[in-house]
Amino acid sequence: MMSKKEKWFAHAGKNIIDNRWKYLGVIFLVLVLAGLGLPKIQLDTSIENWFPKSSKEFINKQNFEQYFGNDDVIGIHFRTDDVFMAENVQMLKELGNDLENEVPFADEVTSIANLEYTFADSSEIITENLLPDSPTKQDLEKAKARILDKPYLKNRIVSENFTETWLVLHLLPYPDSLKNAGRISPENLVGEKVLEILNRNSYKNYNLRAVGTPVYSFEELTFAGNESAKLLGLTILVLIVFLALFYRTFKGVAIPIASAIVSIFIVFGIMGHLGIKINAILFAVPIIFSLSISLGYSVHLFNYYQSALQEKRNVRESVIEATAKSGWPTLFAALTTIAALASFVTIGLIPIKWLGLTSASLVVIIYMMVFVLITSLLSFSKLKKTSAKNSRENKTDKILYSIGPFVTRRKKPILWSTLVFTLIMALGLTSFEVNFDSERSYGMKVSYIKRMLDVAKTKIGSFDSYNVSIEFPDTEAGKDIDVLNHFDQFEKEVSKFILTKKTNSILTILKDMNRIMNDNLPEFYRLPENSEQVAQLLMIYEMAGGSKLYDWVNSDFNVLRLKVETNNMNARETVREIKKLRQLSAKFFPNAKFNITGGMPRLASINHLVATGQIKSLFIALLMISIMMSFVFGNIKLGLIGLIPNLLPIVVVGGTMGLLHIPVDFLTVTIAPMILGIAVDDTIHIFNHAKNEVDRTGDYKHAVTDTIGHLGKAVIVTSVIIILSFSVYLSSSLNMMQYLGMFVILGITTALLSDLLITPLLILWIKPFHKTLFHSKKSV
Repeated sequence: MMSKKEKWFAHAGKNIIDNRWKYLGVIFLVLVLAGLGLPKIQLDTSIENWFPKSSKEFINKQNFEQYFGNDDVIGIHFRTDDVFMAENVQMLKELGNDLENEVPFADEVTSIANLEYTFADSSEIITENLLPDSPTKQDLEKAKARILDKPYLKNRIVSENFTETWLVLHLLPYPDSLKNAGRISPENLVGEKVLEILNRNSYKNYNLRAVGTPVYSFEELTFAGNESAKLLGLTILVLIVFLALFYRTFKGVAIPIASAIVSIFIVFGIMGHLGIKINAILFAVPIIFSLSISLGYSVHLFNYYQSALQEKRNVRESVIEATAKSGWPTLFAALTTIAALASFVTIGLIPIKWLGLTSASLVVIIYMMVFVLITSLLSFSKLKKTSAKNSRENKTDKILYSIGPFVTRRKKPILWSTLVFTLIMALGLTSFEVNFDSERSYGMKVSYIKRMLDVAKTKIGSFDSYNVSIEFPDTEAGKDIDVLNHFDQFEKEVSKFILTKKTNSILTILKDMNRIMNDNLPEFYRLPENSEQVAQLLMIYEMAGGSKLYDWVNSDFNVLRLKVETNNMNARETVREIKKLRQLSAKFFPNAKFNITGGMPRLASINHLVATGQIKSLFIALLMISIMMSFVFGNIKLGLIGLIPNLLPIVVVGGTMGLLHIPVDFLTVTIAPMILGIAVDDTIHIFNHAKNEVDRTGDYKHAVTDTIGHLGKAVIVTSVIIILSFSVYLSSSLNMMQYLGMFVILGITTALLSDLLITPLLILWIKPFHKTLFHSKKSV
């Protein structure tokens, strides 16, 4: 006897079969129109595009740019036997010219070939290039002596043994009109061109290594694109092989795969038409997720179809019954999955919101494709002779039908072992951390990360940089000696930070000028004694031809800039250091405005939003799913107990990450809501079937045994599909992708065991299907 919902889906199935050519035509038309948008898909890795324009990160960047220009820079580290060999100096000069002339948004290059050098000659202060245009051997030796004489040059621009030097490309601000236009962001355009120049025959034989956010961003774009293509190809291959082994028919492979690919093409084609930029690292996640979801839904439909075909021996009636039986529980499972994925919008990061909304959209389209496309295609099937179940199928059925009695007999051991295991995992949660760092999140197998870390470990190299600016209410405050002394203390404190490699500011110019004006004595490399001397030194510097003053202070002398170069990428430590920076700023400059911008602070903001957002998104997902289950099943108690077997995988995953000291980052933060959305699907199918059996027979033991016997194979197969789909991430050279695969596999395996053992136990123990809150007893 069909319930009302089953009758509705049976009617829908009849309608689809009767009008199958119309439905297939509409699907084909939508696919073609959406497919035209696929070439327009835009991949992006720009850190700036993680934040909305109203965010403090975006505003901080704009505030900095109005005074000092673009906070992005390119650093090129050069190592050789002697950087002051004439050939090397000429190469650096030509490289600088090529970078300035060809790189988009290039401003100026600083290197030993054009380095500004200020000194005293008799009674005259002179600023000139460190080297003339055509240096002689004598000029090169003189330059070495000059480097060793300047504290701000030695082991900062050039190593003291002259084997390393640093070329820096400064950039103009990116035009707003280009930030959201074109298929590649401005910073990626910069990184692409820099790497193309360095790879030319005239430079590739030199040991030149580029670092900086634009280079990192472009190389991540290229790497992630290649990695995503590899993972997607492997996933499809693995799933085809599995379906071929499981169904042993062409339609059992082709129809589910076709349904998934059509859904993916439609959703991503629409995004292409809309010009939505896609984060390259996250690109493959919703696709692989949707492949596993689509095949999972297909398995339930095929499972009911094959069962009906064994009994009815009629393709049309079997397809209709399969649609009727699987339509409602799969729809409800899809809705709970959408609710879990939609919770990503609470994490204030644009790519994470994109991931949640895209995955949710895919689930909607997948559901429609499974029950329209697959129903239509199955209706074309020809009836074949069926054979009795083979011994393997009989053995599988016996095992599945034995699970219910096993749970009935072993209630206490299962319960206590689950509690002990959960407590152990809960202890791991106490070591749970949110972090994003170069070595643990990326790993040394990623070539550009290894290169940047290797550069950071050299005498003069750095990994990245950020900028701090202090804005005072009064003009000329930047010339006040008390302010400058406090700024000096501020800079010295920052230089002690774990991530700080070196710092630079207006103090370098003032200290150097003070030394020059005092017979170049080393002990005078310090700030002058009063504000009048400050003003005098700055005036002399400009009169002598110095051009770098306004790199460090604005024209009103009320905004001071501190540039901090870092030795690594570690979001958690960056968060701590930014907090300390704010405290130091409040201590030394209580009436001034503090501003910080750069790749590292934006990374820290990502870390903070991940830390706060994961709790919020998980709570919202749990709340929405429990409310939906309570309402649909007409029982609050059922809605709450339905969360128990689905919370266990999350505790296990979080506890394991804590025990192994694997941090949560912007990719692995998606694991918990995603596992919840996936795992609850099978729980819903089990609850739905068990409730129908209890309503029919009134016998809970029979209901549990029959449910696991009927649905166990489909539940296992859908779990295996998800495990196989995400197992391809284990082949990635990116650590956080490996972690995603590893912990989704762990979570789904735990969810499978929970559904086969814990869910039946809870049904037997609590007996939730009587005394409904919203409805009288009816089949769901």
